[in-house]
Amino acid sequence: MNKYLFIILIGLSLTDISCKANQTKAIRPVPVYKTKSFHQVINQATWALKYQIDSGLVIIKDSARVYYNNHSEHSRKKHQHLINKIMRYEKINQVLSDAGSDLYKLAELLIKKAMKENESAQQFLEKQSYIRVVLKSLNECQRYLQDKYPQYLEHSNSLSHRYLKTLPDKLKKRLSKNPVNGFIEYYFSNASKQEAIKTVYLLELQFFQEAWDIFQKILKE
Repeated sequence: MNKYLFIILIGLSLTDISCKANQTKAIRPVPVYKTKSFHQVINQATWALKYQIDSGLVIIKDSARVYYNNHSEHSRKKHQHLINKIMRYEKINQVLSDAGSDLYKLAELLIKKAMKENESAQQFLEKQSYIRVVLKSLNECQRYLQDKYPQYLEHSNSLSHRYLKTLPDKLKKRLSKNPVNGFIEYYFSNASKQEAIKTVYLLELQFFQEAWDIFQKILKE
């Protein structure tokens, strides 16, 4: 298993347990010092993936320059193939980066905005219009890739809906009636502010891991 996905699975499992084990208890904020280092680990893994994505584009461009300087028929065809790959890589990267940036901004919103005493992240986010922007962005990104580049996709549905596949039918039906509130309830029910920030960072990490999987396929073409 990829090490980043392993972090995601463990982190989301811990978040899910902490959010849902004690539904009737008041929200008790987790001390920042206990979560800050974990946040750093997640962010470093995400930054590493972004670096790999950027480096992949550099590799293709370097290869294109080599073939550009060679005037054989084979080199011209190879150069054009790489130019097409660069254009595809850059377009997909732009779409994915925009959606990933919206996820990061959701974490920033949770960090910067104050929550009321004993208010869960679910209650807080249900009042924030920006969560709708994030989910719309994820859905539009998925639709674009599904329409233009389905061959690169491992999943046929957006990260904003994928959790539904893990649920029993009755709960799935209830949460899918309102996709925004369903997403919030699943990931942030009874979560403290720090738990919510961790969850968003983990979702961002998962998003860029899947993005890197796409770019690896392009690089191998």
